Amino acid sequence: MSATTDRFSLESPYNRDFWLSYFANLALIIGMSSLFRYADFISYLGGGPYQLGLVTGCGMTGGLLGRFLQGRLIDRLGPRMVWLSSLLALGLFIALNLTVERLDSAWIYLLRIGMMISLAGAFGAALTSVSLKSPPGRTAEMVGVLGSSGFIGLAIGPVIGDWIFRGDEITFVQVRAMFLLAASMMGVSMALAYLATRRDLRAPHHDHPSALRLVRQYHPGWLLLIGVVVGAGVLFPQVFVRSFTESLNINQIRFFFLAYALTAFSVRIATRQFTDQYGVKNTVILGMICLTASMLAYLPVREAWMLPLPAIFGGAAHAFLFPAVVAGGSTAFPRRYRGTGTNLMLASLDFGSLVGFPLEGAIVTQAEELGWPGYPTMFIILASVFAVVTLLYGAFGAKEVGEEYFDQAKSESPPPMDPAEPSSSGDIDQADREATSCR
Repeated sequence: MSATTDRFSLESPYNRDFWLSYFANLALIIGMSSLFRYADFISYLGGGPYQLGLVTGCGMTGGLLGRFLQGRLIDRLGPRMVWLSSLLALGLFIALNLTVERLDSAWIYLLRIGMMISLAGAFGAALTSVSLKSPPGRTAEMVGVLGSSGFIGLAIGPVIGDWIFRGDEITFVQVRAMFLLAASMMGVSMALAYLATRRDLRAPHHDHPSALRLVRQYHPGWLLLIGVVVGAGVLFPQVFVRSFTESLNINQIRFFFLAYALTAFSVRIATRQFTDQYGVKNTVILGMICLTASMLAYLPVREAWMLPLPAIFGGAAHAFLFPAVVAGGSTAFPRRYRGTGTNLMLASLDFGSLVGFPLEGAIVTQAEELGWPGYPTMFIILASVFAVVTLLYGAFGAKEVGEEYFDQAKSESPPPMDPAEPSSSGDIDQADREATSCR
């Protein structure tokens, strides 16, 4: 059990604002998961797995580069403004994909980068908003429950995508329908986010140290490496499952994502307090075991009905890893810098995708050129890497990180104060309350 379970609040955080945030995130994920047929868009333009990995991997540079600026903006302006403006921009970038005509143009890369910057801002602001409103000791729970809406979206979006792309030939009409649907869902998400945050107070001005200084002072150590691995592994299905099924002459991905979403949702709800009660490290190790198993579970897949096998393990991994990594890492930062902490952990996910997606696509392509089975080779390599990282984290990772760790460390050895920060604990507490007031 956590050493600080006596700080666990019994106050219910599930109010009207939370549920509006929940459905705003649901609309966002429905729109983004309907784009899981993005591989068909790449195929329509004449590309394959390598081009798919290159475009999506380069796109992650946008999210990665925008994270720390967005974190500072969230800390300075509050989550509301960043959330709403990011959703507006995301809808525009998605719709502009309809103007792409060639893969050899920089335009498709710029649009993908813009999409990922906007998605990063919307997602980071939503998580920060919910995190700041959560009662003491229940941050991971609140992040996890908010994320469960994403699993519902994962079940709905791919079904819509399969319906749009029914038939054997990819047409521009289908591509247009996919992007317009996704863009319209951003509008729905924006309306719900507006209602969820309409009573939020703008954060009062306070001096904000550089992101580098904050990261150096409060970073969660080995958990950053886990974030990179999660970005390369947990987010893998969103890009490559369609290409994988295409290599097996399977034209439907809904079986995979229905099983994935059902498993992830069930595990997330059933274990929503697991991280807060049993610790970040235990949760991460359990999630990494599931992630490794999911890679191996792809190997026997030959028919559409077998797709739920890797989906079950992948969904469980997602359910355990995401709230543990994001909440565990972000709550190592004081509340007034929670936007920076949240975006640091999301940046680690982006970096994993940035490096991982092109490498994964290159492994498939290179293996096929050597006469080896492309996707099976990649699955074995990924499973081996994930297993090694799990062993290293188990041996060297900190036992606890997060709010409990930060509070304990602060009581034992206070971190050096910034000259611009308040000089007394009373001033700090008051500033934090003002900066995070949401009602």
